[in-house]
This record gives sequence, C-alpha cells and structure tokens, in this order.
Amino acid sequence: MPVIAEPRIEYGNEMLLVGLRQIHAFANLSTDIPKQWVAFKTEFELARKSVVTYGAICGVSPEGMEYMCGVEVPAFDTAPAKAGKLIVPKQKYAVFIHEGHITEIGASWDAILHQLMPALKLEDAHTSSFERYDQRYDARSGNGIVEIWCPIK
Repeated sequence: MPVIAEPRIEYGNEMLLVGLRQIHAFANLSTDIPKQWVAFKTEFELARKSVVTYGAICGVSPEGMEYMCGVEVPAFDTAPAKAGKLIVPKQKYAVFIHEGHITEIGASWDAILHQLMPALKLEDAHTSSFERYDQRYDARSGNGIVEIWCPIK
C-alpha cells in the first residue's frame, strides 16, 4: 500500500470541465488511461482558466468507469463540438496526495477508496472524484504530486 497522509478537507467551488471522455473496463485502466491522456494532449487546444489539468471520474458501473481528461473553462460555449463536458458541483472534499510516479496512482486510489476512506469514516457523496495535476507534477517524467479529490458528505 502506498504511504498516503491523512487528507485535508476542502470546499471546492463548481467547475466546468471540458476534455476527452472515454469509458474503460477496470481490467484495462492502467493501459487505457495513459493512452487517453496522449490523445487528449494531441487533439485538444482549449481556452482554459489555468495550467491545471484534471482527470475526473464521470461515472462507474460494475464493468468499468468513464474517465475524463480535461481542463477548467469559463463557459461551455467555447468548447469544441467533439469535447466532453462535466459540471463538478460545489462540494466538500477529502483531498489526498499521491506522490511519486504516475504508474502508481491506481494503488493510491485503491488505498484511498478501500482502506483510508472507511478507516477515517468518510462517506462518499457520490459526485465526481478527480485528480488535479498542477505545477508540482511533471508530465514529461511522470513524477510529482497529484491531488486526489474525493467528494464527501
């Protein structure tokens, strides 16, 4: 299990995210999501609000999940027609830190969802969870800090 510190609690504002949405089987997440990020970076030039990018979980089923690589935009009307859209509501979050190589983020998610959240008695609010990639993460090397925002009640 990765070493993950107790989360900080944040109150996030509503965000409008635009990007590439795709559905993935759980068994293929570790190979398919990196491919999705490559496609996102080559296909989308977006009028973004900041340099931060997001990896958002849009929906989950027994077979897999819908994931979105995106950026925050001021309004949806500037987004390309082919772009996926997601409204992340104003919400209370437990914010965990993944530090290290991006290939280990699945283990961090697993530890957060199946061990840390239950141990800390944090109840999922069932809105979109997301990864927040800012200047502390180096996309070229795959190393750095990624914040994992989990909505809580």
